[in-house]
Amino acid sequence: MIDCKTIADRVMCRLEIQPDYFWGKDRKRKTTYARNVAMALCYELTPASYPRLGKMFKRDHSTIIYAIRHLSYMTDKNHIRLMSSLRHELEWQDQYSRIPNVNAMRDGKIVIWKGGK
Repeated sequence: MIDCKTIADRVMCRLEIQPDYFWGKDRKRKTTYARNVAMALCYELTPASYPRLGKMFKRDHSTIIYAIRHLSYMTDKNHIRLMSSLRHELEWQDQYSRIPNVNAMRDGKIVIWKGGK
C-alpha cells in the first residue's frame, strides 16, 4: 500500500518544492498549494483519518479538511491535470510495487529481473 511520505515526495518533486519549506511553516502560495495537494491525495489514496493526517503534516485536522474542500472547488485545467496525473502515477506505483521481481522502471518500461547472471 502506498504511504503518505511517498505521496508527499512525489508532490514535492513535481511542484519543485524544497522539503524544508514543504514540512515547515512557509505560507507562500506555491508551498501551501503543494501541501494541500499532498493532503488531498493522502486522504484519497490511504486509509488515514483527518487527525492522523494532521499529525503527519504537523497541522490541525481542520486544515486537512479545508485543503480537501478547497481543492475540490478548483476548476483550473492545470490543477485538474496535475491531480489526475499524480493520482495515476501513485496508483500505478502502488499496483506494480506488489509484483515480485519488478525492480525498476526505465524510460516508461518495467525492468524485470529474471535471475541468473
